[in-house]
Amino acid sequence: MPIRKTPISTFTSASAVLSALTPKTIFTPASNTTGVKIFAGSAFEYISGAFGTAHFVIATSAPAAITDGVVVSTCAISPSTSTTGFSHKIIDDLFVPAGYGLYFINNIASAATSIDVSWSVA
Repeated sequence: MPIRKTPISTFTSASAVLSALTPKTIFTPASNTTGVKIFAGSAFEYISGAFGTAHFVIATSAPAAITDGVVVSTCAISPSTSTTGFSHKIIDDLFVPAGYGLYFINNIASAATSIDVSWSVA
């Protein structure tokens, strides 16, 4: 069994309010010159009012919509009467090729979003 590399970089953003269609950059395509191995990544957000969705995406430039780039996460919804919680998880052991960045983007403003991602350079 191969030994996994230890994550050497992390991104953490706690309880940030995110505007609709404004991507949160985890790492840029320019900084990814050799490829990146993502070990773990998740986000949890609260949405007040209207229903929306969000994704982690890989793309060669910052996405302008949630349909830009390749979606690399799953989403689970926890509805309630006042706020709805969304849990997003990056697919395990994801390889992001050189020249691609990783972003988190939603199509509706969030009341609070926490994001955690760990990776290592390939």
